[in-house]
Amino acid sequence: MRWVYLAILVILGIVFLRTDVQLVDLILDTNLKWSAIALIFLIGLVIGQILRNRPSKGNTLRYAGWGLFVTIFLGLLEYSVEWQRETLLARNETIILSAASLEATSQHYITARNGLYSTPVTFNDAVSEALIDTGASLVLINYATAQAAGIDMEALVFDTRVTTASGPLDIALVTLDEVRVGDTIRLRKVEAAVTPEGLRHSNLIGSSFLSRLDETVVRKDKMILTQTHR
Repeated sequence: MRWVYLAILVILGIVFLRTDVQLVDLILDTNLKWSAIALIFLIGLVIGQILRNRPSKGNTLRYAGWGLFVTIFLGLLEYSVEWQRETLLARNETIILSAASLEATSQHYITARNGLYSTPVTFNDAVSEALIDTGASLVLINYATAQAAGIDMEALVFDTRVTTASGPLDIALVTLDEVRVGDTIRLRKVEAAVTPEGLRHSNLIGSSFLSRLDETVVRKDKMILTQTHR
């Protein structure tokens, strides 16, 4: 009967056109529940025809054949989807593992002393003590440290005025070839500034360095600097 074929088309439409089971879902996700619904519904159609109209054996077999066809079709589709999904997951895991093998994470721990976080820092080739200051915008080094770092002092121009806790200050902007905190945290081409000669000022590690790290956190009395090397 035509209405039986119409019912089969409706079932296929439910599977393929529902807003929560789009065709893309069949490609990327599982659809076993809809296969089961289709099979149960079609079996019910055949049983209903047998009980109500008692059709010929040929009609019953035809209905059963349609149900078997739809079920096999959806089952094969499901098998294909599951195989593709598992293959994609396996490839994704391989990619993640490969990416992880190319990355290494370095951390540097600084213990607070009198509420300040001070640590040895290498500016180019000069090692000096410096404060980690998350409120400072630049790496700031004093005149003596700049000399030790090999900066061309004759070329410095102190024409940038900043405001510090001690008042206004004229600084010279420079770019350091490398800044290394501890043994493993290091960055190249770091924006920095130099204070005038004769001014006693602590070296500071500010945001021009810290913002390029992966993380800067304070836990209890420790500051942790984290850098991922890719």
